[in-house]
Amino acid sequence: MTITCRIEDIDENIWKQLQENLKLFTVFSIISDESTDICDRAQLLMFIRGATENFMIFEELLSMESLQDRTRRCLLCINYKATAKFKKVLCW
Repeated sequence: MTITCRIEDIDENIWKQLQENLKLFTVFSIISDESTDICDRAQLLMFIRGATENFMIFEELLSMESLQDRTRRCLLCINYKATAKFKKVLCW
């Protein structure tokens, strides 16, 4: 087994765990944060935060995307819709 295969297996396992946790949420929110890296490129971070009926709180990083242009609200919306992992998580 190569390192690449192992990393892909770990990634798949983490997403399965996240999807199982999402089924327990009674409420959740999607959070985005924009930042600039050391090379002055805009980065969009997307998180999901949720709570179960027993008030267990979960917060997970969904995605970190490099933005090609300035960060405007419409650009952020396009990036939300285009993020494959974001779509994958919301399929529960």
